[in-house]
Amino acid sequence: QACEFVCERMCPLSSLGFRTMALGQCTNCVGLWIFASLLCALWLNLGAKWELRHILSFSQNAGNLRPYRVGTGEGENRTDVAQSHAVVQLGPLEIQHGGLATVAERNRTKHREESEPQRLPNATSAAGARDDARTHVQSPDSGAISAVSTKKQVQSPWDRIVSNASKQVQNPSDRIVSNTSQDSPSITQMVCSAFKPPSVAVCVHGTARSFAHVLVYRSQKENLINAFLPDVKVFVHITRKDARGDPSPQFSAVFEDVPENDLRGAAEYLGAKPQDIRILEGPNADLPTCPSYQENFEKRKHKTSHVESMAHLNSLAGQLSHREGCMALIRTEEQRARRKFSVVIMVRADITIYFPFKPFCMYDVSKPRRVRDWFYLAPRASADFMFSAPHDQFFNCTKNLRMGENVDAYIAPFIHHVAEDGNLPIMITRLDRPHFPNNMCDRFRNPGRLQSDPEPEDKLCGPMTYQNPFNKLAKEVSGGEGSSTSASRMVCSMFKPRTVALCLHGGAQALSHPFIHKSQKENLMDALGTSITTFFHVVQASSSGEDKKSSDAMLSLVANAFGVDAQRMKVASNDQEALHWCDGKNTGGGRALSDIDTNQRKLQLWHHQGCLALIEAEERRSNVHFHTVIFARTDVVVYVAVKPVCMYNLKTPRRFKDWLFMAPIDVARQSFSVSGQDCSQRALDKQAPGSNYTEDRSLPIMIMEAKGTEQPCRAFASVGAMRSDPKPEQLCNAMVFENKFAKAEAEPSKGVLGSSRGVGCATYAIVSDTCIRGA
Repeated sequence: QACEFVCERMCPLSSLGFRTMALGQCTNCVGLWIFASLLCALWLNLGAKWELRHILSFSQNAGNLRPYRVGTGEGENRTDVAQSHAVVQLGPLEIQHGGLATVAERNRTKHREESEPQRLPNATSAAGARDDARTHVQSPDSGAISAVSTKKQVQSPWDRIVSNASKQVQNPSDRIVSNTSQDSPSITQMVCSAFKPPSVAVCVHGTARSFAHVLVYRSQKENLINAFLPDVKVFVHITRKDARGDPSPQFSAVFEDVPENDLRGAAEYLGAKPQDIRILEGPNADLPTCPSYQENFEKRKHKTSHVESMAHLNSLAGQLSHREGCMALIRTEEQRARRKFSVVIMVRADITIYFPFKPFCMYDVSKPRRVRDWFYLAPRASADFMFSAPHDQFFNCTKNLRMGENVDAYIAPFIHHVAEDGNLPIMITRLDRPHFPNNMCDRFRNPGRLQSDPEPEDKLCGPMTYQNPFNKLAKEVSGGEGSSTSASRMVCSMFKPRTVALCLHGGAQALSHPFIHKSQKENLMDALGTSITTFFHVVQASSSGEDKKSSDAMLSLVANAFGVDAQRMKVASNDQEALHWCDGKNTGGGRALSDIDTNQRKLQLWHHQGCLALIEAEERRSNVHFHTVIFARTDVVVYVAVKPVCMYNLKTPRRFKDWLFMAPIDVARQSFSVSGQDCSQRALDKQAPGSNYTEDRSLPIMIMEAKGTEQPCRAFASVGAMRSDPKPEQLCNAMVFENKFAKAEAEPSKGVLGSSRGVGCATYAIVSDTCIRGA
């Protein structure tokens, strides 16, 4: 309001948005306008340290004020505003802006376009004018250049002010409306908070087939949209009736027609709004009426081989029509919101995402990638060439599908620059019935698997996709489980269920940190997708009065969130209890350990034995038997979702350093059971308990206390990363140690030994003094 007040006084006909008509009539206020704009920026960032990184240059041209050159970034080329939208950074401010034009000029352009006859685009270069105001795009190989068409609505440079400050409130009308509304950020948004999130359009397209099946649409929502970036815009462009693109008898089966209400319900579950959903009847798209194509079409009517059949031609027409339909929906939204997306994701409707994507900041979204023709992730600047140009080439009579030519070969010139990402969890999902072509399991992946883990093609693909009991409509799922079962549980539902005991041990202070316990809850417990009983074996800081009440209340809240009752929790007031318990005398032998190392080992032994005692007591009390136990430190950050439980061989004991152990319960008893009398000697052993377990470096585990050690980021992993993706050393600090959510509530507090320490030093209090001295 203050900014609007100042700006309206400087230029009476304008507003904070600086509408182009007002600018055109306020040419005498140019200097005051610039001054007012800078004043607004200062007002919004009062008290913040900022610098003017880019300078806007202005020119006066026939009474129309327009920025004519804009810096797009340090070391990058300058581009004309008419060619691209740019971001001007004013310290913490980022200002999205495009070109300016007077109302009269826009009206003249509109009238001229409406009065001229329609022109067919030059599809081979994808540079023709289109009625839907498409951005013109050339092949990336010829130097991808995007140009905003003259019909496209333009905006003032001050219309979009996007603050990087975490607490600044945005007006929903100032950005493309998200399909999600959350009071608190997801763990994906937390771990990637240091990176600017892309503006993402996700379009689910193609023949519906299994799209309305619970397994399919829930996995797309949870494992793609929520995991990659919850704040996306979803579009759906599908055909209700099925047809096969291969007339071969062995692959001739088709899906039954799905009621439109079921399809619309699945689309809305993904977050698509009614105006962004197109459900066509089908089964086939209309073919072009090009005279030059007719001889080819007639020949196909009498052919039965796959690539020469009419069914194969219809398959091409359907693929091209759906992708262009997606692009039309995306352009309509861009015109409405007056802002372009930065990333476009195309995913076939009948795809199961069988484990979660990594967060967006772990991918290089500036370069396109794909999985066959099932999934594409592309920068917006490449999307028109990849998805619209093939459609134009075919439907505008430029090039037909030759007899004997495969659909993939027809599309290849438009996607030859797109890298195949073999580690994305994408699998086409048909029915487990005769004559359905379920022959694609060679594309199923289990990245980061140990040698003993299940083999993806033979052991996992069928049970996790087309044979899965949730591969059906929600109303057909027994017991109504389709509406309440998570995707991670669904994909493993054909495997023998395993009961898992998770014991979090160490300092209670770390558990009270939202960044830590949210990563443990969402990326470990929920992602495993099995029955998990949680236990706490923790040290709570000794305090009194209001501090004690506050600490106890916080621990109680966290315990409630994890489902931990009083009988599954052991809380010690200080670490001396561990040393008193571990009271055996050193008898020599083993390697020499410093007092700090010895005490740390004793504390670990005490925690692990305490965890076993809690678990065994629960087995007696509840008459249950746990198959697997997981011991994890309370300050463990799980920065990426782990895979579903059935993708691990739980009979193989594994570990990640001494931060997390996962083993069959009998093996864990052998490894970690210790008495107080044996504790001191065990603390001196050369081999620590569990050190003979298989090291699984693919587990996305980091501990906050590691910041005080040398090169902690060597343990950071980005499994399945492509060569262009950010390197672990580029991600580690930003996602964990320097993360603003990790730092937000990590203020030093009174520790259990009286030391002042933050969350990074709160796990093993005895060694936390080392962390303080190291810092």
